[in-house]
Amino acid sequence: MHNDIQLQNSKQEHCVRCDGIFFEERIMIRRISKLLSGAPADQLIPMSVIVCADCYTPIEDTIPKIVTPTIADVPTIPSNIIKI
Repeated sequence: MHNDIQLQNSKQEHCVRCDGIFFEERIMIRRISKLLSGAPADQLIPMSVIVCADCYTPIEDTIPKIVTPTIADVPTIPSNIIKI
């Protein structure tokens, strides 16, 4: 393990869709049926995902591989909607 990792040796992450450099954390929810889990009710599983702050495209490395959508599956925000 390298203990001397320096920030200047890192690279800037860019959005694959819009080339943005700002990201935010969002929560993806998966539902497990009570029939599969044996629990009295369906179970909700929250998963943290990092998405582009401009177009909401996820960084694919942050999505569990079992549920990874392709970039084409991620909806974009219509250009006539203004983000605040």
